[in-house]
Amino acid sequence: MRITILLIAILFLTGCTVSDPLPVLTETPFSKIRPDDFQVEYYWETGALPPPYFYSYTITIGPGALGEIIFVADYKDEGPPIWVEKIAISDAELDDLYVRIFDMSLVEESWQQTDDIPDGGSANKLSVTAYGQDFSIPSYVADEEQAQAARVLFEYIEGLVSQEIWEKLNTLHDDYVREHEED
Repeated sequence: MRITILLIAILFLTGCTVSDPLPVLTETPFSKIRPDDFQVEYYWETGALPPPYFYSYTITIGPGALGEIIFVADYKDEGPPIWVEKIAISDAELDDLYVRIFDMSLVEESWQQTDDIPDGGSANKLSVTAYGQDFSIPSYVADEEQAQAARVLFEYIEGLVSQEIWEKLNTLHDDYVREHEED
């Protein structure tokens, strides 16, 4: 009897009751602070074009302020030139990029590819590493709201490459096309 009274007194003093629900965890395991292992790899290609018009590029950013664009002038089986340019990324741009990705809930949601994939169109995709985990955005996102957010993010990533670098790579590719059109 004394033990029962003691338990009731303890419950009363601590404010706990048997009917109190379990606490709900609302915090995400991820933070808005950019982790040290944050890395982004963005890939884009023209889609189904005949050689020598096809090209693709990959923009890699991180970890840290390291970045580069790898531009492939044609289909890989055509033995095309591959041009690599370094990209200067500031810590502020890295932080902004991470917050944009975080705010899109990419690190918390699974982004699904649509079953209705267009034939022959350009394609792009994104891979992100943060907190030791990998996340991705497929080429053709099923959810329209997510697809729009991805387009905005992809434009931002492309904007991290200077206009001077884009002009250089486009000129190199134009020269490559002119050289191989007669083949």
